[in-house]
Amino acid sequence: MCLQGNMHHAFFLKSSHSTEIEEVKDISLPSRLEDFRVEEDVLNTIVGEINAVEVTISRRCRKCQAWQVDFNPKGNFHRCRRCALLQKYQQYECIVKGKVSIAGNFGEEDLNLSNSVLKRYLTDEKLLHLLEDNQDVKELLLSLEKCKIKIQNSIVFWFAGENGNRYSYSSIYRGRRGAGSVQQNILKQLKIQMKVKYLQFLRIKRWLLQQLWTKMQIQWMTRLLLQCRLRKK
Repeated sequence: MCLQGNMHHAFFLKSSHSTEIEEVKDISLPSRLEDFRVEEDVLNTIVGEINAVEVTISRRCRKCQAWQVDFNPKGNFHRCRRCALLQKYQQYECIVKGKVSIAGNFGEEDLNLSNSVLKRYLTDEKLLHLLEDNQDVKELLLSLEKCKIKIQNSIVFWFAGENGNRYSYSSIYRGRRGAGSVQQNILKQLKIQMKVKYLQFLRIKRWLLQQLWTKMQIQWMTRLLLQCRLRKK
């Protein structure tokens, strides 16, 4: 058997002549979702100088989601290694990740910079063209006199670099008051996913019961026909 979902989120159960369906007891489900809270840790702000940096830039095909190798962003076109489509290099999704070693009065700490944080920084500085070469991004980060980083549970939420007493900001933490905390947004998404999965389970259960009832009807009709034939003989 195989469950498949289409674009309308409907599920179909495939079966063959050898498929056997057995009736099972009802599964007890909670009457309501229990609400719970997660204590939110405080954002820690550190200020220091970047001593070492590593940046990786990868490209992914938007058509088949395949990661590319031997990608030349300075060229005009590139052929995807999986779907074999020749596309403009701008059509490929750029994913950048970084790791920095920052030193200050707190000591030295290694932190990871996510794709969203780095892209926000480059966008605000109008330096997205540097994504053509990871060496340019490395030199940019190392050239910063100081940087401010806000972290929570070793995750970077806010990044600002200073050159000439001017801070430029890169953050996925913007709009925190209006959007709610990160944990609250995660909990909302989890609740929505749980509700969707529960509705899908109910649909599948209803469909299975219908199939079981149909099979029982067929078996009953078959037995009735056999009994009629035996009586005629």
